[in-house]
Amino acid sequence: PVSKRPLRRSSDFLSSSTSSPSFFRQIQNHFKSNNATSSSNSNTIKRSRSTSENETRSKVQVFQLEQHCKNLEGELDTVKDEILKILSAKSSANKENESLKRYARAYESLVRENQSLKKEIHELRSKCGNGLSSTSPLPPQIHHDRSSPDGQEYYDSPKSPRVSSTDDDEGEDSLDKRDLAKLLETQKSELETERKGLLSKNSELEESLELMKTEFESMEDYWQEKLDKERSFYENQLSLSDSNFKELEIKMKEYEELMMTTEGMAHQDSDKLSTIAESVSLECQVTELEEELSDVRGRLKEVEGQKNQEINEISQAWKHKFEADYNIHLKEKEIYETKIRQMEKTLEDVKDQYTNVCIKGQIISIYIFSHVRAHQDICILQDSCHQMQEQIRRSKSVSPVPPALKLRLIEANESGTNKEKLSHSSLWLIHPPATGLPRYCNHSGSMSLDASFRYSDQSNSSSKQSNSMSHISDDVVDSVARAYQ
Repeated sequence: PVSKRPLRRSSDFLSSSTSSPSFFRQIQNHFKSNNATSSSNSNTIKRSRSTSENETRSKVQVFQLEQHCKNLEGELDTVKDEILKILSAKSSANKENESLKRYARAYESLVRENQSLKKEIHELRSKCGNGLSSTSPLPPQIHHDRSSPDGQEYYDSPKSPRVSSTDDDEGEDSLDKRDLAKLLETQKSELETERKGLLSKNSELEESLELMKTEFESMEDYWQEKLDKERSFYENQLSLSDSNFKELEIKMKEYEELMMTTEGMAHQDSDKLSTIAESVSLECQVTELEEELSDVRGRLKEVEGQKNQEINEISQAWKHKFEADYNIHLKEKEIYETKIRQMEKTLEDVKDQYTNVCIKGQIISIYIFSHVRAHQDICILQDSCHQMQEQIRRSKSVSPVPPALKLRLIEANESGTNKEKLSHSSLWLIHPPATGLPRYCNHSGSMSLDASFRYSDQSNSSSKQSNSMSHISDDVVDSVARAYQ
């Protein structure tokens, strides 16, 4: 029978795709290809190949399962061997425990016999002590109705007591009895320690055996479940392989019959057209396919109408949205343009203000520079005035004030220039003799005032070295002259 998977895939593809003429063409081509593949015999050949591959795989899996089962059986055999070893060890331990119990019983009986012998010896000693004076002592008779537990005879042991007929033998017998008692006590302690060790070993072996039993039972259950699962899986695989093999045989027979019929018809009617073998199943399949095609076409028309409506609605919505966004962008553009113009105006104003500020700054810097120069000049004049006042004060303290005639001021003619005035003007300044500080003037020579008011040319050289007082004005000289007057 033809599979309906391609039709389902095509319907899913139609429901998820968009409506377009190329889309419908693709659908038609798809249905044509499906019809062509359903009518061809290549699909059956491919299926036969896939079934043969599945057979080989199932055979390989069955072989692997058989090997796995054999390995599990070997492991179970090893586990059984170990369990048998444990059981044999337990049986040997039980035998040892039984032998130890026998030794303990024999030891208890020996202790009882020793106690009874001690009592008899004590009674005999008491009797012998009473009858020593009247009668001669008789040698004690010791009965040995038993053998030692280790297999040796009583008299054969080196520590066995010897009975003699003399009195000295009695003391030796008492010492031998004490030694025997000590030996019995040591043997008793050794046997008790051995008994305790064997009991502890027996308990440990019993615990280990119980643990091994529990583990063996759990492992047995686990492997039993695993074997059951493997058997069920193996049986299922066998049933599947048998069914596949039967189907393959049936198909091979059908193919052989078809080939035989086609070959016979070809030999008989080589010139005639081959008859198309029609069957009821193929007609039913064709009718079902036609019904499905009609249903799919109706669905396609419905989907196409829905998609067209959705496309129209979406296009109208996008148009309205685009127009609204465009108007908003235009308004924002106008607002930004006005803001840009305002910013340009503010920039121009700021530039003008900046130029004005720069000009004012230059003017202020020039004014500050001139002010600083004037301040420096004032400071220099103040220093010179202070020095002159100090010199005047010193001169007053040393010599009397000279008359006004001694201080001459020679001025040039009024018609001459300023340079000529400076060159011809001479200033006579008075220096106190106490101080060696000369006073300078614009004349080539200077006057130094000592006790006889003599003229000195030494001040000429000193006036050239100093430049601090070379620019003294006439007003200062007049003030000095007035002070002398």
